[in-house]
This record gives sequence, structure tokens and C-alpha cells, in this order.
Amino acid sequence: MSPKLPRAERPARAKPKLSERRFKQFALVTTLLGLIVMAAGMNFLITEGAFLLFLILFVAGAALASASVFVEIRPPTPEEEAAAARRGRRGRRSRARLPAPEEAAPLPPARDPITVTLYTRKSCPACREARQILEGWRDQYGIEVWEEDVDASPDLQEQWSDWVPVGIAKGEELFRLSLVPEVVEPRLRDLVKRS
Repeated sequence: MSPKLPRAERPARAKPKLSERRFKQFALVTTLLGLIVMAAGMNFLITEGAFLLFLILFVAGAALASASVFVEIRPPTPEEEAAAARRGRRGRRSRARLPAPEEAAPLPPARDPITVTLYTRKSCPACREARQILEGWRDQYGIEVWEEDVDASPDLQEQWSDWVPVGIAKGEELFRLSLVPEVVEPRLRDLVKRS
């Protein structure tokens, strides 16, 4: 009979390893089954008042739902990577990747700075957000931000009150109601190139 090793000296048991796809399937199935078992326990408690049966089913369901904690994701095999690469070339499950903003090469500042007129009002969170985004592009695109409060003038209020924030540069409307960087930045970049 071999002597028992203290707990700290025992070798750790290896967790079962699954591919990422199989792991996701396993986690989904065990979670759903665990919730079903827990619901059955709740049903017994409500309909028959069987607290002990409820407790047993509830604990079993919770253990089943958390079973994915005891499984690891293994790295893909070379065959799986090759199959994924082939799927990508055929276009299945592949998506066009837009370049991240930091990957885009910054343009040299324009000779004359472009003034972006930002029509805002004081009680407008979207206006503050638009101003912050434009200020962040100041050095990258060589722009100046000129802010106009639409409530300060009846003419501006009549024209822009329902649309703030509104950004206009060189007579072109860049945005209204909200500044979506993915939409506005290409427009601004094009405007800088043309100037």
C-alpha cells in the first residue's frame, strides 16, 4: 500500500480539453440543462411543497450549469487551422475587417486649418461628446473647432434647434444629431485631402 501524499504534493488532475467550438456547445448545453433542472426543482417546491426535492434538484442544476468551469479550451490543431483558413478564403464566416483608427496613416495637416463649425446648446450631452471627438482630431487633421450656441441667436435657433449637434466645414454638413466617428472621419479626411 502506497503512502498518501499531502494535498499540496499531489499531482493536479488535468482538466478535459475541448476545441473552442465544442467548448461553446458544451457550455451552452450544460447551462440550459442546468436551468431546466433548477426550474423542475422550483416546480416541485411550488406545486407540491417538496423542499428537500427542490433543494436537491436546485443544487444539481447549479452544478450542471457550472460544469464548463471544469473544462479547458485547447489550442486548435494544425488541421483545424488549415480548415479555418480554407473557409476564410472561400468567404464563409469571414468578415471584411475595417482598419482600426490607429492603423490609418495620419494625414499631414492642411496648409490652412479647416474650421469646423459646431452648432450646439448648453444642455446637450451629444454636443459635448461631438466637441471632444473633434478636439481629438485637431492635430491629426489640422482642424479648428468653432462652437456656436443655437440658443444665443433666433436665426440659429430657427435653423438648427432641432438638429444639434451639427458640424459644418467648408460649407459641407459633416453630421447632425450625433457624431459617429466611423462615418464622419472619412468625410473629414476627404475634405482635408481636397483642401
